[in-house]
Amino acid sequence: MKGLGEDHAGSNSMLHLGLVEHPSADPHFWCIFQTFRFIKDCGRKDVVQEVLSSMAYALMPAQNTITSTLLHRVQFLGWHISVSGKIVDEFGEFSLFSISCPELLMRLEWQWLKVVVSVTAHRAALGGLEFVWPQSTRQWLLAQSPSDQALYRNLLNGTHVTQDGKKYCDASLDDVCPYCPCSDSRFHRFWQCDHFAWARSSLPETIRKSVCELPEAVTCYGWDLQPSTMFEWWSYFAGLPEPPRLNPISCMGPLNLFTDGSCFHQSQIHLRHAAWAVILASSDAAQMDQTHIVDCGVLPGLIQSAVRAELFAVLRAIEFAVACRAKATIWSHCHAVVVRLRRVLQGSIIKPSSTHADLWQRIVFLVQAHSDSFSVVKVAAHGDVTKASTASERWMIKHNILADREAVLANYRRTGDFWELQHRHAAAVDFAEHVNFHVRQVLLTVSKAVMHSQHTEEAPPSDAPLQSFTTPLPPWGGLMPLTLPPGAIRWYGDEVVRTVLSWFWDVLFTSCASMKWISHIQLYADYMGATGNPGPVNIKGWKNGATVPFLALKSFSFKQRVKWFVKVLKECLRHMGQRISYAVGIPHSNMINYHC
Repeated sequence: MKGLGEDHAGSNSMLHLGLVEHPSADPHFWCIFQTFRFIKDCGRKDVVQEVLSSMAYALMPAQNTITSTLLHRVQFLGWHISVSGKIVDEFGEFSLFSISCPELLMRLEWQWLKVVVSVTAHRAALGGLEFVWPQSTRQWLLAQSPSDQALYRNLLNGTHVTQDGKKYCDASLDDVCPYCPCSDSRFHRFWQCDHFAWARSSLPETIRKSVCELPEAVTCYGWDLQPSTMFEWWSYFAGLPEPPRLNPISCMGPLNLFTDGSCFHQSQIHLRHAAWAVILASSDAAQMDQTHIVDCGVLPGLIQSAVRAELFAVLRAIEFAVACRAKATIWSHCHAVVVRLRRVLQGSIIKPSSTHADLWQRIVFLVQAHSDSFSVVKVAAHGDVTKASTASERWMIKHNILADREAVLANYRRTGDFWELQHRHAAAVDFAEHVNFHVRQVLLTVSKAVMHSQHTEEAPPSDAPLQSFTTPLPPWGGLMPLTLPPGAIRWYGDEVVRTVLSWFWDVLFTSCASMKWISHIQLYADYMGATGNPGPVNIKGWKNGATVPFLALKSFSFKQRVKWFVKVLKECLRHMGQRISYAVGIPHSNMINYHC
């Protein structure tokens, strides 16, 4: 968080790294996922699952092994182990060795929200975090300008932006709203403060009435509201069974199998649902009546995409050809599937942690002894039969159209329960997006207005010109005899105070030079040049920079070091009672004027 510049008062690393950013930015999440990948790549299914089950049910003492580490990390997530050694989460039971990495990552990301909720449960103001939609929030945030992203991240990660939180960080502050006499809080500032009523003037009445009923994580922290049907929607796909094995047929000659996949709402990952189809084509273009549907159905699993549907259709086609013990040509218009299938037929190895490895490993198992019995041909997608120049081209386009049409029909031929769920889910998504749109606008508008007012207050008045070195200077009263103030020593240490004041008195105590306005930068540069000391630094307390090992590697900015130096110098002078004139203006320096 410090390296990202996000370690503000109140900011929470679990919120920021686990939800504001993709969870893979969180070191703990990354370690857990890498452990899963390592087990998939290097572990033996029979050994790992047996030992995992024995450890989980206390049939074997936990040992210092990779399987013990796996068990610990599975249980940290709140998942548990079945008797057969499989992992059980909210969506059901799955084998670590039979699940694809994208689906595993999806399940892990879903569960990570529960982990963050449990870790941040002590923050009473962050209510209803379990009902938020981090994926939607991140997608919207990436579309904003860099300045708006930075401003909104402070809301999302829990940074104190109102007085009720800031008062714990600065003893001089109270919890009174800077814009009205009420107690300040996030809910007050965004939804009640009269000073910002203009930012809420365009809100629909339905949103105004529902603000008090929405989770505070949504209305006060800016997280998107999750559709109420999201878990039910994903559970439907996780519960879809694998289609039964195909019955072989007797055939003469090689098989021509056209495959296709269909995915509705491909651009919206939370609404997708896919299906597939396999067509057995007649070998003669004139005998289209002999073409029939080998297999079709809906795509099982949480990952619903066009590419996975295409790949699943190819898998079913190969299973059918192997059952028939016949040579086959696979016709597909998916470029990614065709390219990789050709590599598999040439003996390419599939990494268990690669994308869709679960389906590719099944294909490898089927073709490893019959690779010479299969070939694959790329078909142009959505071809026009009227533009075909040859009979074979017309035959290819017609069968590809038939496969595409059948995959679309398979996507429609779902049960009434699915369409009822799909209707409710689409309505829930629309409602959530409607609420999220208006809440985001209010929070971002108010935050930008607050930031603008803060900058305006800090800036010098426009009608008061900056003082320059030509402005008459106050008279110089000289320096009192040097003493080391105990009050300053108590805060900054004897060595720091002695070094800074010795340099200052050595230069000015007997000086008769003319008066000039000198900037903080000039003072610090003169101090370093005269003493060879890098100045005081604040690292878990004030220290002399010359005694801090490897100080240069800590990469403190020059601006920060100037601030530290000037703070120590001014405080030392204040504790001594030495009067020095300060002003905001232009220093006596052409170089600083040129650069600053």
